[in-house]
Amino acid sequence: MPNLIRMPQLKDYDDYFEFVSDTKVAKARNAFSANTLRRLAQDESLRVKATVALNPNTPPDVLRELSTEMSMGVRRGVASNLSTPSDVLSHLAKHHYTLVRLAVAENLNTPTRSLIHLTADKDERVRVAAEARVAMFSPETLSELVDLTLCELDVLLDAPRAHRADIIRAFIGE
Repeated sequence: MPNLIRMPQLKDYDDYFEFVSDTKVAKARNAFSANTLRRLAQDESLRVKATVALNPNTPPDVLRELSTEMSMGVRRGVASNLSTPSDVLSHLAKHHYTLVRLAVAENLNTPTRSLIHLTADKDERVRVAAEARVAMFSPETLSELVDLTLCELDVLLDAPRAHRADIIRAFIGE
């Protein structure tokens, strides 16, 4: 006789909804299909939406839609996702929740100008995360960001990495 998967014993109505929610969260975490992720992004559960927001297979248009959710957890998931469009990350860099801005600062695909903006953030954790990213900019990235002469670029590259963000903000007038 084949092994049958046994359903957990659900004692009451709340247990049923928790089981369904956990199942949807697992599905959102492991989904590859854009259609499945689109459907799950419409779920009423914020846990499911936040998990969809974190899934690297979530299409950019779904991430854009999820970025407008009122839930900080969903927006933080969008800000953490490497597939999030750059304009959405730039918008979330100005979000009032610190943890959303921190996720933007840590996202490797955050636009350079948004990172520079975050180096002046009111929260120290956001500033430190953004400054660490800016300190690692290549000379090419730095020269694309601001119109520097070779002499100015040399000064910037010779400055301690910890001070690069301050110097760049001064150059671009932020």
